[in-house]
Amino acid sequence: MYEKNRLKIVMSPYVDTCSSLLRKVAKEKIVFMNNLRNKLEYKKKNTA
Repeated sequence: MYEKNRLKIVMSPYVDTCSSLLRKVAKEKIVFMNNLRNKLEYKKKNTA
């Protein structure tokens, strides 16, 4: 899959709990969700 360029991105929740096999297969296409926390978290709008 990696060689055929079919793998776009792999998302894993945390760096610490990600399997070593997944890291080896996904290489630089793996994204950890804890690194995206600022982009993904809900922020309340200030209504004052």
